[in-house]
Amino acid sequence: MIKIKKLMVDGLEKDIYTDSKNPQFTFYVESDENEVFVEKAIIECNGWKEEVRDLLNLFYAGPELKPETVYEVKVEVKTNKGDASESVKFETGLLDKPWKASWITDGEYVFEEKGASPKVMVFRRPIEISKKIKRAKLFATAMGIYEVTLNGKKVGNKYFAPGFTSYPTNLQYQIYDLKDELLEKNELLIEVAGGWAVGPFIWSRINKVYADRQALLCELHLTYEDGTEEIIASDEKFDVSLEGPVVDAEWYNGEIYDATIEYSEIKYHKASLERLKINPKIVCDYGADVVAHQEMTPKLIDDSLEGPKYIYDFGQNFAGVLSLKIKNAKLGQKITIKHAEILVPDTGDLNTDFLKGAKQELVYVCKEGNQEYSPRFTYMGFRYISLEGIEPENIEIKAIVLYSDIEEIGHFESSNPLINRLNENIMRSSRSNFMDIPTDCPQRAERMGRTGDISVFSPVALFNFDISRFLNKWLKDVKAEQGKGGGIPIQFLIMGMDSLKLCL
Repeated sequence: MIKIKKLMVDGLEKDIYTDSKNPQFTFYVESDENEVFVEKAIIECNGWKEEVRDLLNLFYAGPELKPETVYEVKVEVKTNKGDASESVKFETGLLDKPWKASWITDGEYVFEEKGASPKVMVFRRPIEISKKIKRAKLFATAMGIYEVTLNGKKVGNKYFAPGFTSYPTNLQYQIYDLKDELLEKNELLIEVAGGWAVGPFIWSRINKVYADRQALLCELHLTYEDGTEEIIASDEKFDVSLEGPVVDAEWYNGEIYDATIEYSEIKYHKASLERLKINPKIVCDYGADVVAHQEMTPKLIDDSLEGPKYIYDFGQNFAGVLSLKIKNAKLGQKITIKHAEILVPDTGDLNTDFLKGAKQELVYVCKEGNQEYSPRFTYMGFRYISLEGIEPENIEIKAIVLYSDIEEIGHFESSNPLINRLNENIMRSSRSNFMDIPTDCPQRAERMGRTGDISVFSPVALFNFDISRFLNKWLKDVKAEQGKGGGIPIQFLIMGMDSLKLCL
C-alpha cells in the first residue's frame, strides 16, 4: 500500500497558521512493499501547480497569498507500485496587514523593584454577540507571557505564549479559533505575567530587559453569517487589574496563588495605551510551542520530617508543573510545595543548594472545600517535592511534563542495560531543555539559551527528534541577535552541520 505521510506546512500537520509569503511544504511517501520509488510527484496550491522530485522543503511559488485566508495544499504521487494523494489546509495570519489594536497596560503601575517579578496584569473585556458567527479568530501577543480564558475556560493548549524571541527584532503572536466557544454574553480575560521580557532572568536576576512593565496587544476578528465583520481590538475600553489570584509568578521563584480571590470581585480600572521601548516585527507564531505531553504520579517516600513535611518522589527528573486536586480545605489554608532534583543524604529533605537562589516553590492559599490548581506562568525542573500545609489524604498530586511540541523520531537500543539507561537519560534531558528555546538547565536560576550547548548537542537531538521547526525559530532569533552582520555562531561552522545552516 502506498500512502503519503506527514504532509506539513512550515513544519506543522494541523492547526496551521503562517505569515510566510512562501510557506514550506514537506511530505513523506510510505509503503509496506519493497523496492518502491517515486516516479513523479505533483504539488498544487492556490492555482500553483508544480512537478517536483524532492519531497522535502518545497517552497510555495504561486500567486501572492492573502491575509486571513484558508488555502489547501494537494499532493499526488505516482510510484512504480501505485499512486497516492493527500491534502492539508493552512490559514494565513495577518501577513503585512496593519494591526488595528493598540498596546495596552496598567498605566497606574510603576514597577521599579530590582530582581523582582512584576505583578500579574489581568485584562478584561465583555463581549456580546447578537448574530450567528461564521468565523471568530483571536490574534494575541504580549510583552511578558500571557494566557487567555474565555468564560472561565482556558483557550488553547499553549504554555508561556508568545514565547522567547529576539524581542527587539521579532515578536510572535498566536491565533485562537473561538467560533465554537463564544456565547451571547462573554467575558474575555487575558493575564500577562513578567516572563522573559519583564521578569527576572539569568542568575543575576536582571529584570525589565525588554519592557518596563507588561503590555497586551490583541484583536478578535468576527465574521457573521450575514456577511458583516467586526474587530474588537485592545484599547482603552479594556479593563485591567493587578489584584488577581496569581499574586506572584516568575521562572525561578515559582508561583503564589490565592484562591480566595475571585476574578469577578477584584477591582478593575480602564487600561492605558502603552508605548514600547522596542519596535519588533510582529509575526505569526513560527516556533514549536510548549505544551503538555504526559502526566506523572509520585510516591510518598518520607512522612517523618518536622513541620509536618512530606517528601514525594516522581522517579525521574523532568521539567513541568504540578496539578493538584485538593479536598476538604479550609478558607485561607496555605499549602507550600518545593521542588528539587536530589535529596540531602543525611536528612532526606530536598537539596536546594544547587538551585543558585531559585526557590522553585508553589504557595497556594485555599478557598473553602474542594478545588484544583496548576501553575500557568512558571515551570520547574525536579524529581522530588516537599509538601507542607495539608495532609496527604486530602490532596491528589500529579505532574504535567512540559516541553516544546516536537516529535520523537529516533530510537536506539543495545544489549547493554547501562548504555540503554544512558540513552534514556539523554532523551529525558533533551525534553527538559527544549522549552521554547534550547536551555542549559530546567531548574537553576539560569535556564538560558546558550549557543554552545545546543551546537554541541544538535547532532544527537536531530537524530532523536524532529526539531526542524524548533531550530528554525531558534536560529532565526540567533541570527537577529548577531546584528547587521547576520553571522552564524562559530560553533555551528566548526561542527560543519549543514542541516543547521540550512535552517537559516
